[in-house]
Amino acid sequence: MAGGDLPGTYNLAQFHFHWGSATEGGSEHITAGHRHFAEIHLVHAKDGYDQETYMSAGDGLGVLGFFVDVGESTEDGPLDELIQDKIAKHLLEPKSTFDMTLALQTILPDAFDDYYRYFMGYKL
Repeated sequence: MAGGDLPGTYNLAQFHFHWGSATEGGSEHITAGHRHFAEIHLVHAKDGYDQETYMSAGDGLGVLGFFVDVGESTEDGPLDELIQDKIAKHLLEPKSTFDMTLALQTILPDAFDDYYRYFMGYKL
């Protein structure tokens, strides 16, 4: 990830989810008083920084967050497949990580025109 006013290039280091239940949202953040069903975080580390540096430097991490809401559709999509077929199978296992291949664009929104960003604790 690069461009805009980012101070360099950032590489995807990991991604994780926050989610709730069918009746209670689980997103980490709230918009307009609404807690969304889930939130996806794509965590990026600044290119050229080792783990110790990117964890302590003010410009070491860049995180993209996306809200997920449950729709009326009965058709499963790539996000359903990821959660139900990949992640759910590993939730009860003692191993906390697993390998998989995923094209991230399949689970991200088509348009990125409604967003906000924080950088080093200040809203841009």
